[in-house]
Amino acid sequence: MGWTFYTDRHVQSYVDERAEIEKLCTYSSDLRETKLIKASKVGTTWYAAVKIIGSDAAPLEDKTYVLDADGSITIAAVFLTSYNEGCWGYKDM
Repeated sequence: MGWTFYTDRHVQSYVDERAEIEKLCTYSSDLRETKLIKASKVGTTWYAAVKIIGSDAAPLEDKTYVLDADGSITIAAVFLTSYNEGCWGYKDM
């Protein structure tokens, strides 16, 4: 996949970047929820631990991954970041 750049220039500092990474890692629906557990920036790359939690009505079931004791899955997310002509962008992996 390609890069996503924000053209409104609202991301201009480390704090702004961290807030965007948290937004990208946070999701909620009737079936599941994701939330950022920890994020760290090394150079221009953000590394994040994200917890995926199933709802009471639809618990997570996965034959590929081992569920945590609370029935959740914790994954790693990597975000390459860059500034291009003053606009911040990311490529998630």
